[in-house]
Formats: sequence, structure tokens, C-alpha cells
Amino acid sequence: MRLALFFLVGCSATSPIFQPPTTFPPDLQPEILEASADWNARTLPGCEIRWGENGEWVFVNQPPKNGLAGWSSRRLRRIQTIANPSVGMRALARHEFGHALGIDGHTATGVMHDPPEEFTNDDIEACRDVGCCP
Repeated sequence: MRLALFFLVGCSATSPIFQPPTTFPPDLQPEILEASADWNARTLPGCEIRWGENGEWVFVNQPPKNGLAGWSSRRLRRIQTIANPSVGMRALARHEFGHALGIDGHTATGVMHDPPEEFTNDDIEACRDVGCCP
């Protein structure tokens, strides 16, 4: 599995606000919300991932470019992915939310690894580097 990253530059220093992930089937929506809560348990106030009807960011159920598992654009404020049984929606969402927070690369281990795993110190260090984790 390959994940891609395009147009991601630095930390926003503010919370990305996403529209509810209604383009996903109802059984996958809780996994996406849980993935944002996983990051929020680790981020500083002001960097947490939030949800709102008028959010500037979208998380859409649409195949990413070039057969990738997930795709993020800070410039477009957009995450695209589809369900991937080999990785799981929660893992994919965690990875892409890391990019939304400003992490512009992949780590050696953890949720920002390709393929994504569980959170590790590598993820927290990358999050600190963009000013979103203590």
C-alpha cells in the first residue's frame, strides 16, 4: 500500500475544522471520528481536529489519485480516501489527519508510517516539530 502527500506546507497553528464525513457509509463514519479523537488526545489546545457543518476542510469518500490509499492537500483543505480492508479506515484517517495537522512527511514507525501503524514517539516528535504536540 502506498500513501501520498501533496501540497502540504508547515503547521496551520489552528485547528483544522472538517465538515462531517457524510460521504462515507454510516459504519465507517465512527472510525473517522475516532481517528480524530486519537490525535486530539495528543495535540495542544488550538491544534485539535474539530468537526462542524461549516468546516473549511472536507474528508471525502473518493479514490485518491494514482491508486494511492489516501491523499491530503492543505492548500485545498481536502482529504480523499476510500475504505481499504488491508489497513482499516481508522488507520488511514489517523495518517491523513497527521498531514492535516501539518506533518508533511512519513515517519519510520507509527501512524505517519507507510503503511500506518499505532502511535509511536516518531509521530509525537513529528507533531512537535510542527508545533501541534507538547
